[in-house]
Amino acid sequence: MTEQTQEKLFVLKASDDVNLGMGIFALVSLGGVFL
Repeated sequence: MTEQTQEKLFVLKASDDVNLGMGIFALVSLGGVFL
């Protein structure tokens, strides 16, 4: 695997983690509104 490929995979993984965090935050925020 080339260094460039590893870097791309790392960036994709990082953005996935950010999306997951945002999704959980949104769910918690919505839950707070409805409760």
